[in-house]
Amino acid sequence: MVITEFKVTVDLSSMSSLTVNATQSKVVFQPQSEDLSYKADLSLGGFNKVRIIGPASSLKKISEDDLQIIIDVSSLSHPSQEAQSAGATVTVQSDDVTDCWVYGAYKAKVLVSAK
Repeated sequence: MVITEFKVTVDLSSMSSLTVNATQSKVVFQPQSEDLSYKADLSLGGFNKVRIIGPASSLKKISEDDLQIIIDVSSLSHPSQEAQSAGATVTVQSDDVTDCWVYGAYKAKVLVSAK
């Protein structure tokens, strides 16, 4: 027997949301290049209004210090005088909070230069 369809029900009735300014959060560039350095401009791309979903009791424990921004620089393979657009993932990185997640799509402007 091959399963070709299934149904998932997600109960969000006990969840709340929190909006956090992540512009001062930890930034990680992936994958790193040994020949290039990166600098992110987070003033655009929605990083000032990152939406986090989870139980209200857990959301109270989250600050911008608990967020990590991972910027995908795989398509940025050359230095440029102009900032280039790159997709970004924002995650909650906290030992105290394991039941929250970030909602939304985020993009960063990245300046790429030779080392």
